[in-house]
Amino acid sequence: MAASLEGTIFLAHHLLRYGIIYFGIYLLGKSSYRILLHPLARYPGPVLARISPFWRTHAQYSKRAHLIYQDLHQTYGPVVRDGPNSLSFSDYHAIKVIYGRGKDSFSRPNTFPTIGINSEHPPIFFAVDAQTHQSARRKVGGAYTMTTILTMEDQIDKIVQQLEDRLDEEAANESYFDFSKWINYFTVDIISDLAFGESFGCLRTCIDANGIISGLQGGHVFAIILSVVPSLGTLFSGPLSKYLKPPDNQGIGLALKVAANIVSERYKQPSEKKDLLNAIISSKDPDRSPIHRDQVRGEVVAALVAGGDTTAMSILGCVGFLLRNPGVFSKLREEIDTAYSEGHLPQDQVPRYADLAKLPYLTAVINETLRFSPSVGAAFTRRTPEQGVEILPGYYVPGGTEVGVNNWVIGRSADLYGKDVEKFRPERWLEDDAKTKLMKDYEFAFGHGARICIGRNLAFVELFKTIAELVRRYDIIPRDLNRLWTEELKLFLYKSDMMVTVKRRHI
Repeated sequence: MAASLEGTIFLAHHLLRYGIIYFGIYLLGKSSYRILLHPLARYPGPVLARISPFWRTHAQYSKRAHLIYQDLHQTYGPVVRDGPNSLSFSDYHAIKVIYGRGKDSFSRPNTFPTIGINSEHPPIFFAVDAQTHQSARRKVGGAYTMTTILTMEDQIDKIVQQLEDRLDEEAANESYFDFSKWINYFTVDIISDLAFGESFGCLRTCIDANGIISGLQGGHVFAIILSVVPSLGTLFSGPLSKYLKPPDNQGIGLALKVAANIVSERYKQPSEKKDLLNAIISSKDPDRSPIHRDQVRGEVVAALVAGGDTTAMSILGCVGFLLRNPGVFSKLREEIDTAYSEGHLPQDQVPRYADLAKLPYLTAVINETLRFSPSVGAAFTRRTPEQGVEILPGYYVPGGTEVGVNNWVIGRSADLYGKDVEKFRPERWLEDDAKTKLMKDYEFAFGHGARICIGRNLAFVELFKTIAELVRRYDIIPRDLNRLWTEELKLFLYKSDMMVTVKRRHI
């Protein structure tokens, strides 16, 4: 018996030892292939990135991937291999090839989990293949035109006024407060009012209602990791999916529940309210039949996920850069004050977007903000067509390769924006018509091509109104100009802990 047991242990020991040896040989062989013989072997990049996708995962999880990729391209050049089968581009000419329209359009990898979203009737953001995306966008695109958004301007103005009420209270306190909190509440109140038919009331109640904001932000780190390792997304469609579903009493789970209830109620009791929800419900399929109710629900949730945090970060970024550049701040305030004194803007109400959009320096400041600190600091990757493609002259990329352009990195392209790209200088958008046209043609803050952000018109309306009102009506004094905020890249480039005090101007 003892001999038999000893023999079994001996056999197990040898099997384990040889198993480890064979596994090591397998890993060595696979790594050698990826480094030396893989179709992307000619492209430079970190050794670990060429071997394993977990280099990208680690970069994203570090919450500073935008800076890592900036260093990466400074080290290796315009094309970097950042994964076994993926390339990152920093040459702006790659934008139109990768994200452009046409029959050879690149596909989008299936990278985001769609918990609570009907995959047969997906919202635009979750549509993977070009045909499904085109169909979804055709149905609801009319809800996001500037003409439609401006019918909702009075509702936006009411929430702008609520923000000013909260800031007036802070001014009366004469103490430092977290400015980023109020801006987050502000943008979530706007998008919830327009997309859900009723504001979450964060500004009114002075709290993150049911943890909606914290819940959404908490899920973004996981979302960006899934974009790097899509295979993890299978967990959400397998037997474990019911355990991974978010609770419906907070965060994204609550948003899904509220969306389902509100959409159902709006169908039962139609409203004349001018909001995104009505505009989406009024959308039609190409055959003129009503849009499917599941897509309506998905669209309003997607609007909340993508439309609150991103605009808040742009507003915070713009205010911060103005504080760090007092000359720019003074010039912008002079333009806005002059517009008021000359009667181009009304004294007793929030200005209309159409009037603000005529102010050239305000427009330049917002364009520079979107270049200098985009809300999205990671690349939304695409997959090359089966036949392969030459993305840049001399850079042929095989079919099925994941490729992308990082928003943060492209915003610092000296070839596109000039040698002073690390300087916040709105004048670059006003100096030369041909150069401005080139910069606008390759503008990337909202994406590019067929999948350009459908909510960009709403974002511009919010940005123009909020920045104009803040600059016109308040002096904003930071506690520490050298540390304006804490910045972390999750799915979006978050700014938090922006401690300031404010004083109401007597105008």
